[in-house]
Amino acid sequence: LSDYGLILRGCTFFYLNQIKNDDRMIQIEGIDSLSEAELRTACRERGMLGLLSVEEMRQQVISDLHEINC
Repeated sequence: LSDYGLILRGCTFFYLNQIKNDDRMIQIEGIDSLSEAELRTACRERGMLGLLSVEEMRQQVISDLHEINC
């Protein structure tokens, strides 16, 4: 890989590791502990639209957590 490819790989690994840590915290604290802004951020970071209702965003994040744990 070129230098750029190695940098991009490192950034991607770091970003995915952050999301993995966030997932662990959500599982520990519970989805209901997240504010609306935190839910929107969680959805956007996972590539989902943050334009849904609070309940729909909760369901999206829960669904994402279930897919990861399978």
